[in-house]
This record gives sequence, structure tokens and C-alpha cells, in this order.
Amino acid sequence: MSKETNEKEFVPLRSLPTNYYAQMVKEVLEKRGIPSIIKGDVLSTAYGSGGMEVKILVPKGREEEAEAILEEMLDHI
Repeated sequence: MSKETNEKEFVPLRSLPTNYYAQMVKEVLEKRGIPSIIKGDVLSTAYGSGGMEVKILVPKGREEEAEAILEEMLDHI
């Protein structure tokens, strides 16, 4: 994703337990044509540790589609 992307045009989906899950979701979303940004605290994003929330942000207007994909992927957690 280019640095010119304006994060204000992105909205958060539900929180994820670790950066590992966030990276999986990001990869699937982007394969399906939905750009995404991972937001979290420094430790959870750098080391995949739990305890702090990690969020996926997607473009405004694509959140329903992205949430359906997220639900399909992570309905067990």
C-alpha cells in the first residue's frame, strides 16, 4: 500500500487477538482486492504477543464485505 493512502478514509473492523491473525486476515483481504492496514501497539505488532488489541482497517464502504471475510476466517476465535 502506498504511503499516500489516507488513513482517515479507512475504518476499523473488530479487534484481533494477535498480530499473527491480523497478518493472515490482511493477506486474504488483499488477495480479494480489499486494501487493509494493521494497527496495534508496538509489542503486539512487532512480536505477535497477545494482551493488546490489534485492528485491521479497511476502506470506508468495504467494511461489510471485509467483515464477512473475517467472520468466515475466524468464526472459531
